Amino acid sequence: MFNQSLEKGLDVLRAFNAAHRTLTLAELAQLTGMTKGSAQRTVHTLQVLG
Repeated sequence: MFNQSLEKGLDVLRAFNAAHRTLTLAELAQLTGMTKGSAQRTVHTLQVLG
């Protein structure tokens, strides 16, 4: 019952903190361990959903 898509979304949100207020796509991918494509799709989904 583990949802990997939700995990990725939470990983993206957790990447932002006081030390990382803004991140490039490459930085976000590196911090989360995702590919740039996966990070981009996850960020896009989060943006669309608000």
